[in-house]
Amino acid sequence: MKIKIFRKYKITLLSLFLLGCTGDFEEVNTNPNNPITTTPNLLLTGVERDMMNEVLNEAWGIGNIVIQQTAKNQFVNEDRYLWGELNRIWNAVYDNMRDVNNIIIRAGETNQPNYTGVALVLKSWMFSLATDCYGDVPYSEASQGKTGLLFPKYDTQEEIYNGILSDLAEANTLLNGAINVSGDLIYGGDVKKWRKLANSLRLRYLMRISDRKDVSADMKAILNDPVGTPIFESSADHAVYSYLASSPNQFPLFSSRIGSFNEFRASKTMVDYLQGLKDLRLYIFFRPTPATEETSST
Repeated sequence: MKIKIFRKYKITLLSLFLLGCTGDFEEVNTNPNNPITTTPNLLLTGVERDMMNEVLNEAWGIGNIVIQQTAKNQFVNEDRYLWGELNRIWNAVYDNMRDVNNIIIRAGETNQPNYTGVALVLKSWMFSLATDCYGDVPYSEASQGKTGLLFPKYDTQEEIYNGILSDLAEANTLLNGAINVSGDLIYGGDVKKWRKLANSLRLRYLMRISDRKDVSADMKAILNDPVGTPIFESSADHAVYSYLASSPNQFPLFSSRIGSFNEFRASKTMVDYLQGLKDLRLYIFFRPTPATEETSST
């Protein structure tokens, strides 16, 4: 009899415990540090920072070598075009494209065309990096993994550039008269400058495809309508990402050892070119070596 009573008592307590903890089950199991949605301005900051860091690192590590502005003192495979697999731009574009798409989705849900316009400019620039680096890449079906599309098709470079130019034209329309955005580390939220960037990028990309098709009419249409399609007017319009003196927005090469910088030197191609032009920027871009210090001013 005592055993039966004890078992009944234990079952009753267990039932009460289960009933008592189901009322706030979802609240208890919700991680406040892992939100399921956010606002466009918070996503915008992260995309800008991540992309600028990757572009800077790639430009310093190999981009300047490929265009023969710098060369290596050691580990000279890059100078010989033997650099193997390079996937940092690929990873940066597709990792951050998810947040760009989320900006567009959230901006549409909350009727904020200003963020949609800025996101389209970023999307266009980012996909231009991807296709310029790798050729045909996923574009029209990219970043749709959550919908079940795990194997997106590769679009041709022509299709990608057509999409880029179309998105930039739409951005120009959306940003016309739009209110400023927040979370922008490039232009401080000034959508007028983002609009100029959109149209200036259109000119850049039209020039890039100009040896494949006649783009003169498209370029004239932009240049002949400074009100409808404003472009850069001076260096004050440039898209500049400014780093701060402290983390987390510190210059990404700040912590690199001095040896990493000493691995690089001026290339002969660059030095010969600037000396031929008597271009004084030579002494701004590069520091003389001990062997050439005495002749560096001649």
